[in-house]
Amino acid sequence: MEYQPVTVVNGQVVSGSTTTGSRSTASTQALQDQFLSLLVSQLKNQNPLEPMANDQFLAQTAQFQALSEMQKLNKSMTAFMSQSQLNNASSLIGKQVTALQSNGESLTGVVSSVHLNGSEVLLEIDGQFAPLSGVTTVEAAPAVNERIDALAELLVDALFGSGDADQNESAAL
Repeated sequence: MEYQPVTVVNGQVVSGSTTTGSRSTASTQALQDQFLSLLVSQLKNQNPLEPMANDQFLAQTAQFQALSEMQKLNKSMTAFMSQSQLNNASSLIGKQVTALQSNGESLTGVVSSVHLNGSEVLLEIDGQFAPLSGVTTVEAAPAVNERIDALAELLVDALFGSGDADQNESAAL
């Protein structure tokens, strides 16, 4: 299985590629060509004494145009959803997550990168991949928790003095 790396900067995708767009464009073009071929055949083979009514012709054209616009809207919504999932996944970089892999095994570790594979968003966790949809827990990375604890101790010492100094003052009294 091949994964396409995606670079996310300030919540925006700046590189990466998928192949789903070209497939849907090709199938849409094929549908349009097929519709036009059928329409031309219908016009060529109609009874000259009873030609197709203008309203029928316009109705068919309008239906085809509506279908085409709905396909474009669907494509835009799919792209929007992929972008939204990438933005959500990028916020997990540097955090410790537990996720179920596609084989059903649980994987826990720090997210190092986010990848887009077709329409599926994958998290790279300690060199392995898990789908974003498989995430079950999210926590601050252990190193971050240790740094926060160390900073909190330094802050307490700076504001209130060392805990050893308080004990020495109590003993002197």
